[in-house]
Amino acid sequence: MIRLTPLLIKLNCLLILIVGSIAHSPAFIPHSQNRPVTEVPFERAFGGIVFFSGIVNSTGPFQILLDTGGGGSSVDRDVANKLGLKTEPGVASVAGNPALEVGVIRDATIKVGASQFQAQLMATPMTSLEPIFGRPLEAILGGDFMMNYVVELDFEKQTMRLYEPKSFCYEGHGTALPFSLVQRIPFVDLEISLPNGKSVRGGFLLDSGGNMVVHIYKQVAEREGLLVGLPKLEEIGHGLGGATKRVAARGSLLSLGPYRFPRPVVVFPEDTAGLRTNPTSMGLVGMEVFRRFKITFDYSRNVMYLEPNQSLREPFVYDATGFRLRASRPSFSPPFVSSVTDSSPAREAGIEPGDVLVELNGRGMSGVSLEAIREILKQPGKTHKVTLSRGQKVIKIVLRTREMLN
Repeated sequence: MIRLTPLLIKLNCLLILIVGSIAHSPAFIPHSQNRPVTEVPFERAFGGIVFFSGIVNSTGPFQILLDTGGGGSSVDRDVANKLGLKTEPGVASVAGNPALEVGVIRDATIKVGASQFQAQLMATPMTSLEPIFGRPLEAILGGDFMMNYVVELDFEKQTMRLYEPKSFCYEGHGTALPFSLVQRIPFVDLEISLPNGKSVRGGFLLDSGGNMVVHIYKQVAEREGLLVGLPKLEEIGHGLGGATKRVAARGSLLSLGPYRFPRPVVVFPEDTAGLRTNPTSMGLVGMEVFRRFKITFDYSRNVMYLEPNQSLREPFVYDATGFRLRASRPSFSPPFVSSVTDSSPAREAGIEPGDVLVELNGRGMSGVSLEAIREILKQPGKTHKVTLSRGQKVIKIVLRTREMLN
């Protein structure tokens, strides 16, 4: 496939506009062809992971996650069984654990708003991820969905627009950033500089299903000596393939096209899913970066457009509390503490795994979304009054947040 440069893209769009004008206007006056096929609202998890509603085989609506980190699409196994979808044995070969057993549904119809397309779905258990997001997760749409449309994500309006690729011409004022596609998964070039004087530049898997800033693969880190002399913290990550160990550190600078982001959070995981997809890739870049833009993905031309929004200059916060919250079905409320990090504000305040968050600053947590609670707690330098339930006890504490990663 030929990768179009920004100039060629503009010329191609001009040609489309002229042809469209000739077909519709006797005066041959160019006009916009950008009429979305559909426009749907979305909700966010971890600030930038996109969830929206959709229909599978005329049933639903289901809660769907948009995941550019996968070349295909999936449905929860229990949902597939309830729908009576016929499955064949299969194995996940790209995302998550390579040995993850899945069912393959050869022909399914997915409807998002007014758009509809046919896809092969993997049927795999997703319920283990629901407590992390604090919301239902019933399907995932990946690269096959993105190949069918030009997809625009407006994070300020929380709106997703889908366009027909053949007639689409970008008309905004953002930056055109080319990417390569490997197995329908996008890889974008960027550079990470570290405080120890090391740096890495190359292709990073663009993962809209990940809330990270940047992941650099363990093999790359070891080969380049990236962790030598670098202050870091150990943590556990979670995905469809299960839990994985990783370490987090502060970078000096993230360079993405013309944009420069100081003090990015850089994580070094043991997982190698991206390397299985593209052996030359350096790591992953997630939505903690791209939520700072209105982003338009055009897979048909191997390009995306970035228009900065009001979040562009927000600092990257790793963790200001030192504890992880989870929320489970059926109500996903109130949340409970799943883990507490040593030498953290949470540990110092006396929070323990299993505690249920009852009140925050005098407000009851029943019916409050996990995303809203995380937004309140994510800022360092704040003081919060917290009421917890621990077995039969009610415990009141004061939590003083601070950045865990300096």
